[in-house]
Amino acid sequence: MGRYCSIGDGVQTLSDHPADWFTTHMLAYAPNFPAPYRHQSVGQFPSHSPVTIGNDVWIGSRVSLKSGITIGDGAVIGAGAIVTRDVAPFTVVGGVPARVIRQRFPDALVERIRACPWWDWDLRTLALDWQRPEAAQSMLEEAVAAGSLSRWNPGWRLLDRGEPPAEGQPAPLVFLPG
Repeated sequence: MGRYCSIGDGVQTLSDHPADWFTTHMLAYAPNFPAPYRHQSVGQFPSHSPVTIGNDVWIGSRVSLKSGITIGDGAVIGAGAIVTRDVAPFTVVGGVPARVIRQRFPDALVERIRACPWWDWDLRTLALDWQRPEAAQSMLEEAVAAGSLSRWNPGWRLLDRGEPPAEGQPAPLVFLPG
């Protein structure tokens, strides 16, 4: 998963099954069944391939993602969608199954963002106009060209959430990038 992603509640990754095998049932590839279902011809099948999620991706609530897909940078997936195919960068998809609704930005702006992605830079000293994507990208490109920005490489830090612990429990801690 990339940087600056927004993931809604109830998002799940769906397992895969071998639809071109004699059976789609996992007894053919998962050697965890007792006799008499255990046999020597158990095949290899990756039922849970990783899902790759780019930077600045928004996945709405209750989305189901097919195992093994890739969601490109800047993509938006509408709530309740079932995503069975890769989602191209900066594409808005939704529905069952998910289909392209629209592109977030014109192709020229997408090319500029992919060439100089905002999430790669330390923007703490740059006041971008987030509501005007073309202007924000121009400002970013100018700052990068001028050498006034450095690459963002925050590492990991420990965040004390400041909540009082329950009786006899340690304080809750969360590790966050940056």
